[in-house]
Amino acid sequence: MTTNDVAWAPGAAQYGAPGGWPPHARPGPNPAALLRLVSGGLAVVAGALLAGGTFPAMAVFRRQDFEGTSTTSSQLSGWGWTADGESFTTGRELLFGIPVVLAAVLLVVAGAVGLISARRSRHRSRAVTSMVGAVALTTGVFWTLSSYVSDSVALYRELDLEGWSAARSSGYWLELTGFVLAIFALAAVLVAALLDSPRRRAHVAAAPPAPDAAALYAPGPYAAPGQWAPAPTAPPAWPAPAPSPWGETR
Repeated sequence: MTTNDVAWAPGAAQYGAPGGWPPHARPGPNPAALLRLVSGGLAVVAGALLAGGTFPAMAVFRRQDFEGTSTTSSQLSGWGWTADGESFTTGRELLFGIPVVLAAVLLVVAGAVGLISARRSRHRSRAVTSMVGAVALTTGVFWTLSSYVSDSVALYRELDLEGWSAARSSGYWLELTGFVLAIFALAAVLVAALLDSPRRRAHVAAAPPAPDAAALYAPGPYAAPGQWAPAPTAPPAWPAPAPSPWGETR
């Protein structure tokens, strides 16, 4: 074997893999599965925020005496009023705490189903249905709660009572954050359902496959090194000399 034969040998000298071609690349991540994971995680976090937001104060009302030496406050949460360290309820506030916790539990369940559906396709329809129901209940409950809190704060501000002030508190902002995350979770699972639709799968299956790199760049049936021969060529044809006009000389 000559040096030229080694230099022209295909395979390991170029790529280091059997056959001389690199291995096929692994398929990329499934975007629909990633969206289902994101949707499930957002739903679980949203449920935790909604349930936790019922305990802190959603609105705080303060009254300062004319001398400015003492201040009394009352706080509204999802479970009643608290004034000067004493808790009481009129019965209407419990209509907020119980539905909010129920919506939070449904969001956590829908998020768990969404996480499972990322790997098990038979749970995909259940994930969409449970998420739609949980977010619909969350929207109705948050709309009612937000209207009650906003109207209470606006009422005190419009009355403009001397020494009184009203403002939303941390519980309300936790509820708002949980509601926004629930909307994002619903959007993510709906987009994942569109990506997994039968029409889109049929369109992807009908698309022509990408050419294989190994087949595209495979060497042709050329002669091996050392067996190449120059193409046969005819000897150059020179024109015959013209006859002398003087004839032959002796």
